[in-house]
Amino acid sequence: MTVQAEGMYLNEVLKWELENNQSREIVTIKAGKALKMGAVLGKITIVSPIPTTGTAGTNTGNGTCTAVTRGDKTRAGIYTLTCKTKVAGAGVFAVQTPTGATLADATVAVAYVSDHINFTLNDGTPDFEVGDKFTVTVAAGTGAVIEYTPGATDGSQVAYGVLIADADTASVSLDGVAIVRDSQVVADNLVFGDAVTAGQIATAIVTFYDKGIVTREQA
Repeated sequence: MTVQAEGMYLNEVLKWELENNQSREIVTIKAGKALKMGAVLGKITIVSPIPTTGTAGTNTGNGTCTAVTRGDKTRAGIYTLTCKTKVAGAGVFAVQTPTGATLADATVAVAYVSDHINFTLNDGTPDFEVGDKFTVTVAAGTGAVIEYTPGATDGSQVAYGVLIADADTASVSLDGVAIVRDSQVVADNLVFGDAVTAGQIATAIVTFYDKGIVTREQA
């Protein structure tokens, strides 16, 4: 699933989509590489790297938030960590995403790992009090798409959609159209970069299923 034959037609890649082009989205393809129809795309959703430390509010506790890194689902906006339980030499913090969704609680002095954000809260003197906060602000990316790029940290490491026409974007950004939801595509005719491994392709396919993009064999 890395090479596309010359003269491919759209119906050899896309087998079904919602009526009235509802499976499609106009995208801006960032300059840097010419892409073929069927190319699997990733979307630049955040500015990378993100801050490595959390910003303390007007806290009573003198601890810090360090070792901040992103996960595959990191969103642009402000992540908020709020102390909910005071514990001598420790503490428990609620963690909220920029959309207000609640993630698992974080415990002071224990490395926090999630698919959104990772960090470590470090105790200080005095201890954290209920209501103490840290914020991590993640800047929004351009929203442009590029070739699906496993190992990237700007969002393009997550499969976003499938390009439906060739795009000569080697030296200039162009608008294009991608299938991004609820559709059926031919797995063997999807186009991935030469460095993308079989395992990374499998990950992209799983991500597509979550978006309603299902794959089938050539027929």
